[in-house]
Amino acid sequence: MFLVYLKTEINFSFQINFIPLGPNLKTQIKMQELIYQPTTEQVARALLNSGSYLIKDTDSLLDKTKWFKWKSGIEAPVYTNCRYLMGNPGSTAVVVQSLVSSIKNNFPGVELIVGVEAAGIQWSSTVASDMGLPTAFVRKKAKEHGVDEGRFVGAPGNLKNVTAVVVDDLVASGESLEEAIKSLREEKQINVVGVQSIVNWNFNHMKERFRRLNIPIKALVSYPQILNEAVSQDIIDSEIKDELLFFYQNPKHHIFNFQFLIDRQKRTGTNN
Repeated sequence: MFLVYLKTEINFSFQINFIPLGPNLKTQIKMQELIYQPTTEQVARALLNSGSYLIKDTDSLLDKTKWFKWKSGIEAPVYTNCRYLMGNPGSTAVVVQSLVSSIKNNFPGVELIVGVEAAGIQWSSTVASDMGLPTAFVRKKAKEHGVDEGRFVGAPGNLKNVTAVVVDDLVASGESLEEAIKSLREEKQINVVGVQSIVNWNFNHMKERFRRLNIPIKALVSYPQILNEAVSQDIIDSEIKDELLFFYQNPKHHIFNFQFLIDRQKRTGTNN
């Protein structure tokens, strides 16, 4: 009898040790190296207050025809447009100061700030001006006439081995950034030492891309920080947040389950 009881206890302990981590804890662990922590709450607040991060209301969460379509083709009840920050000077100032602080801390001694056409140019030029550094940008397509042929636009002269940080508003797959970095290397032999963005979704294929390029990436916020702030502002509740956390971990294959919202409406007769 004693031996059987001991075996049961061992099996029970084994199961406890391997209980899966919740989505919030897992994503926090993975985000540690990506996110610039000192200003993450302020930036998340700025994105929400400026309307740059959009979340559908309860009715629209249950109606996929009202969802947003991402550039990748994914349909989701959330969307980010950092251009809306431009209409809110206070939020813009928070983001610019945070970008400058992150670059100074993570890429000390950088000599050039580079943007990517089109959304990244505003941020790269403002950051460069604040830091007292020259700036440049990379076109989407090469120019075939005039004095600035190719994709690089910036200071003329020899830029070989000049250290640069590429600044962009949002990083998802990282594909356009990889193309920009290749252009900087091939056209001007610029030494890209890092990528700094406002938002980065921390997708696995993005991380693999930059591991292959051997370039460190930093961001001010990702989805856990924004969603935590959305809960703090009562924009969403913790159940919706958890469902969105799962979505961001695998957006292409995630199947949304908002049954809890339907059950809640049945219980209360409201959409709250």
